[in-house]
Amino acid sequence: QSKTFAVNYEGRTTTGIASGTAGKNYITKAVMKQKYNSGNVDITTQNAILSTEYFDGLGRKEQTVLHEATNTYEDIVDFTEYDARGRIAKRWLPVIGITMDGSFNTLSDIKNQSQEIYGDNHAYSSVSYCETVENRVSETKKPGTTWHNNTGIVTEYKLNTSVNELCCI
Repeated sequence: QSKTFAVNYEGRTTTGIASGTAGKNYITKAVMKQKYNSGNVDITTQNAILSTEYFDGLGRKEQTVLHEATNTYEDIVDFTEYDARGRIAKRWLPVIGITMDGSFNTLSDIKNQSQEIYGDNHAYSSVSYCETVENRVSETKKPGTTWHNNTGIVTEYKLNTSVNELCCI
């Protein structure tokens, strides 16, 4: 359900509609397209660039929705998945949202839209981590099946030992 909000900036009050999805933590931002000097201003996608960021229960950003951002007034949505330890695991490429009201899109919606738009089941970049307490990145893969079926960018962490001499090649 939509909620009305008011912002007082330099003595001027602006009002508008904050979209969001019930049960989700979110912040709706409005960047005005022009300067307003007096009176109340209704914030719409005609006079402002609206975006809504959705957060999971631990305060991590899950999704960003740009309201009516396409030339056909559709929302653009990006999505981030986290692993069991709370680290970024996948970042999905932007897709057209299911609704045009800035509301939250589920992961299954994102997967379906990704398949439809990109024709690829791997329309996300992924990150793998070393199984250590440092949470160092061990491999990153770019979006696309070609990247995911092959090795991505691998990072190795090695230490010198007293047996081996230092070799930098």
